[in-house]
Amino acid sequence: MSPTTPSPAQAFDETDGEIFTALKNARRRYVLDVLADHGQIDKGELVTRVTELEHGALIDGLDRSTDQHNVYVALQQTHLDVLEDTNVIRREGNTIMKGERFERAYRHYQTALKVRQNDEKESLLARLKRVVQILRE
Repeated sequence: MSPTTPSPAQAFDETDGEIFTALKNARRRYVLDVLADHGQIDKGELVTRVTELEHGALIDGLDRSTDQHNVYVALQQTHLDVLEDTNVIRREGNTIMKGERFERAYRHYQTALKVRQNDEKESLLARLKRVVQILRE
């Protein structure tokens, strides 16, 4: 095993359950995506970026007042606290930055995305094989 690849025993620790629970919510995963790109960000800008990710559109095409307000309230009242409690993020005033467990959380998140993409590819491949089999009959 290479030095950068954790052994199966190192892949998870007893506190990873908290990270997995924190990452169940899509808005929290969007926060990770934004911080992965920016390192640290003003809360207002974070709200804008999360809103764009959530809606798959640039903020100019969205109903700013409603969409951004909904994201702001959810982040402020719940999601940032959960991520901070698990040390995935840190807050200093209005600045949101990576916490000491950010890299670990982000690595788990990226691994889960790859597994999901592979599952989707396998599912597509299985469907294509069935179509080919039907066509041959």
